[in-house]
Amino acid sequence: MKVLFFPYYPNNPYQPNLAKSLRAHGYEVKGVKDISLLTLIRAMKGINIYHLHWTHPYIVSDKLWKAVVKAAIFFLILIILKLRGRILIWTVHNLGEHEKKQQNFELFAHRILARLCGGIIVHSRYARQKVIEQYCLKKHAAKVQIIPHGHYIGNYPDDMTRERARHMLNLPIGYTVFLFFGQIRDYKGVPELINAFFHVLTGKEVLIIAGQPADQKTNDNLKTLIGTNTSILYSPEFVPDEKIQLYMKAADVVVFPFCDIFTSGSLHLAISFEKAIIIPELDSLGWIIEIGGAITFRHEEIDGLETALKSALTTDLHELGRRNLKAAKELSWESIASKTVNMYLKSNNTKLTDNKTFD
Repeated sequence: MKVLFFPYYPNNPYQPNLAKSLRAHGYEVKGVKDISLLTLIRAMKGINIYHLHWTHPYIVSDKLWKAVVKAAIFFLILIILKLRGRILIWTVHNLGEHEKKQQNFELFAHRILARLCGGIIVHSRYARQKVIEQYCLKKHAAKVQIIPHGHYIGNYPDDMTRERARHMLNLPIGYTVFLFFGQIRDYKGVPELINAFFHVLTGKEVLIIAGQPADQKTNDNLKTLIGTNTSILYSPEFVPDEKIQLYMKAADVVVFPFCDIFTSGSLHLAISFEKAIIIPELDSLGWIIEIGGAITFRHEEIDGLETALKSALTTDLHELGRRNLKAAKELSWESIASKTVNMYLKSNNTKLTDNKTFD
């Protein structure tokens, strides 16, 4: 059986890890990096299973009329595939595009797409509930199945000591180092983290912010907030693979001050590096809270994040990190591939009737 991943982003280990494990099950997996619809059409020959991962390249544009045209062509292609007996699977990584350019149209398009799919994969119970509600799938809930997000253990260089990392960043060994890692977008709460950190400072704490800002305005705002404070190390750039361990090894705890989140690859990265984490008490993060490796806070509390940062100063962060790594190891790609194969086989029957989920 031949599987096509589209779009395919090999710089993110998620798809390469899944593809590798699917090949061990006898599936031939290829990916389309080019997001153009013409490239997608050319890649159709000989494919049995079409596994969609992110929809925004096909249904979102800078203008609504362009988005409508793109989506119409995209759906026409999918309908032709369905008529030819091909299997269509969709892994819902996000309910919608982060920038929400055409939020209402995107939701409308997703509801159509959900009906076309033979199977829909989500990563948590929360995600399953939201997909069923948002995409009006109550009568088709059986097609929405839970398959967890896999770990990132071994996907990046991991041979640097904590001491070496701190020496390279010119950070004292005895300081508590907080880290925000990943692309910087509005919903991730980085300005709130900076303000909370200012109230925690006793002189032996450092906050590292490492990641590419979404735009120049975001970058300028953060630089203004930080000002001349030398306790914040701001690295506004895309972090290459070989440099990820530098920040992870230097940090004591990774902070995720998200205002809202559906699935977070950076969170899986942090627990794969055996890091303690600070996260908000959101339903979407219930699975990681249950592990016991997180310090949590409530956004409704004015000083919630500040209190969580202070708590980290007196908590055994190494123990929290050990719990997270143990949990990460259980998210094996072999198991995830096996469940994905089950989804492929079930979807081949054109109608899912099993109400169980793969969790």
